[in-house]
Amino acid sequence: MHEVKRASAVVAYLLTACTAGVGVPTSEGTTTSQPPALTTSTLAPIPPTTVTITATNFAFSPATVTIGAGDTVHWVLGEGSHTTTSGTPAAPDGQWDQIIASPVTITFNQAGQFPFFCRFHPSMQGMVVVP
Repeated sequence: MHEVKRASAVVAYLLTACTAGVGVPTSEGTTTSQPPALTTSTLAPIPPTTVTITATNFAFSPATVTIGAGDTVHWVLGEGSHTTTSGTPAAPDGQWDQIIASPVTITFNQAGQFPFFCRFHPSMQGMVVVP
């Protein structure tokens, strides 16, 4: 859904940039083909979103999420005892390591691929992608 909002904003921007001022009569009775300058107020900022990942049935669902910079991932416990631990089972990277007893919330401000897994069940793995 986040990608749809961004795509809609880009389409609106391009339509505005391509059609603004084209063929508009001027006070001199001529037409102009120069679009007016766009301002930053032309586009509304896209608010950050939160994506939920559930730890249940010995899996993360969804296992991979793609979010924008500044968006948040919210891990919740469906059943059992699980962690969200950054890195891979063979190479935890120390960015985060939390038991999902209550919801765990992490905001991703930089682009990258962020693997995670459950320390108690290393076959439970996932990925946060921030393009």
